[in-house]
Amino acid sequence: MADIFSKREMENMLKGKHILILGDSRNRNRAPSVILINSTLWDLSRWGPNGDKKFRNNLRELFSRLRSNLPCDTVVMWLTALQPAHKIRAKGLIVKQLECIENSLQFQIMEANSYAASVAREFGFDVLDVHYYTRLLGHRRRPDGVHYNRSIVRFLTNLVLTHLAHLWDIK
Repeated sequence: MADIFSKREMENMLKGKHILILGDSRNRNRAPSVILINSTLWDLSRWGPNGDKKFRNNLRELFSRLRSNLPCDTVVMWLTALQPAHKIRAKGLIVKQLECIENSLQFQIMEANSYAASVAREFGFDVLDVHYYTRLLGHRRRPDGVHYNRSIVRFLTNLVLTHLAHLWDIK
């Protein structure tokens, strides 16, 4: 897995992002069993006016590298982005120079989710549409307009684990 990206590429791509890899990370010769990925909200709110284009290009590049470097039994699961509130109060998410995107971010998220899901499927990866499952749960958002309360986090954890159980035919 270490050969997929150079150290500098990884630092640039993952700076400030949260990534959860389930598997034995101590054994570098073994690929992880599951990789969960989503960076839509961060990417669209950070990359300026061309953020959507960069998102599309980087997504294809990431999926291409994962497909060519991971064994076929590694589950790569793209999680769609949750819907942010119309008014985002999360400090640091939207930089001052990009405050103008706040009014369109909800729509950009929906378009990016649709695009990312289709590209993930094109590369043979799993997609879990958490946006769909939480679309009517905006009242469970934290006051910052981006994060959700504990019950939604537990719900999402259950969705991921249930999805994996179905993939692995666990009864």
